[in-house]
Amino acid sequence: MKKFLLSLLGFLCFVNSFSQLLSWSPAFPTESTTTLEITLDASKGNKGLDFYTPDSDVYVHTGVITNLSTSPNDWKYVKFNQNFNSPNALLNATYVGSFPFQKWRFTISGGIRDYYGITNPAETIQK
Repeated sequence: MKKFLLSLLGFLCFVNSFSQLLSWSPAFPTESTTTLEITLDASKGNKGLDFYTPDSDVYVHTGVITNLSTSPNDWKYVKFNQNFNSPNALLNATYVGSFPFQKWRFTISGGIRDYYGITNPAETIQK
C-alpha cells in the first residue's frame, strides 16, 4: 500500500509540473471561433500575479501575429493600443479563482477576426 501511495504522489507531482501559465477554450480555436476564453494561472510562470490584490485590477495586452507580420514579435491589430497608466475596462480580466488556484479569465466574443477587426480575407491569423 505504501508503494502505491508513493507512486500516486509521484504521478500527481509529475502531472502538476506540466500545467501551464495560460490555457484556453476551445483547445483548438479557429478564426471563426465565436467565443475564446483565455485563463491565466498565477501559480505558474514567474508568479508575478500570485496573491496579487486587488484581484479586479488585472488587464490584458493582446494582438495577433498574421501571415503579414514581419517577425514573431510583429503584433498586428493590438487591441486598444493604450496608455498602460490609464486602464481600459474593455481589457479587464475577470478573477475566477482563489487560493491555491488564483486565476483570471479574459473572453474574446464574436469571433477572433471580428474582435481584432481583420477585414482582409487574404490575411490569416497564425498566433
